[in-house]
Amino acid sequence: MQKKEKRQIEKKLRIPLFWKFMIGIFVVVLIFGSINILLIHRIIYRSLESELQQRSLYISRTISEQSIDHLLYDDVVGLNRLVDDMKSVDASVEYVFILDRNREVVAHSFENYFPYTLLDIDHNLEAEDEISVIYIKSVDSDELIRDILVPLLGGSAGFARIGLSEEHITRTINRASATLLGMVLVFFITGVAGALVFSYMLTYPVKSISQISGNLDFSTIRNKKVESAQRYPGAIEQVMSYLPVDELDMLVENFNMMVSRLQKAYDELELAQKKLVQSEKMASVGALAAGVAHEVNNPLAGLMHCIERIKKNPGNREEIIKYTA
Repeated sequence: MQKKEKRQIEKKLRIPLFWKFMIGIFVVVLIFGSINILLIHRIIYRSLESELQQRSLYISRTISEQSIDHLLYDDVVGLNRLVDDMKSVDASVEYVFILDRNREVVAHSFENYFPYTLLDIDHNLEAEDEISVIYIKSVDSDELIRDILVPLLGGSAGFARIGLSEEHITRTINRASATLLGMVLVFFITGVAGALVFSYMLTYPVKSISQISGNLDFSTIRNKKVESAQRYPGAIEQVMSYLPVDELDMLVENFNMMVSRLQKAYDELELAQKKLVQSEKMASVGALAAGVAHEVNNPLAGLMHCIERIKKNPGNREEIIKYTA
């Protein structure tokens, strides 16, 4: 039954304990890093989104406050100066243009020509809305633009349109993600290096005990070639001996004591066997001596009997001749 179970164990896939530790730590670090990247990515995006929303409100209110007077007095030069200033102040501002109440373009920040396709975009502005925000693609590229419509005096004076680029959010998120990814990578390399040392220290005594127990048989015990298990490899054993003991230290010590007792028991058994063989030899010699003595005693007893008879009747010649012939 035990041989059958042993064969079944030998047929199973073997993965050293060291690599089980390494795989486990690798998976934990990978999952932990991935979750952190996703969470921080989301937090950064929401933070930047909130910041851009606040910036949109600020720019919208600023334009609304400063452009009304120019519209009321038909100051086109002042409006153009205003939109140019607003575009130059913030790098995320893609464009700014002002519409009169008939939705005709009065001033804009475009250098060459005004893309009238922007006027085809319907914001569906409600009467109670302070501003309206929609997302569109840039005229010159596929970049996402946050298009903001600001009614001036409820739309009676006109409208202001501002386009804010979403690209800086993407760049910031990418930089933050790259930084975080680098941190996770450093953490991963450091963790794997630490896990490598830790796993090696942790599995070394188990591996040592496994090898010694696998080679332990009567031949090694008879030849006194049984090795002692070690808690730490080489010279590290002396350095680490100053640390408090743990379960593995106790395991190594108990295993070495068990092997020592096994060696001692075998030596005592071998000595007892030698004594038993010696006793059997002495018993055989005693039996042989007893047999020889018996064989010698029988004729001696007959001889002594004859001598006694002769001593009792020294004159009986016939008897003397009979016993001595």
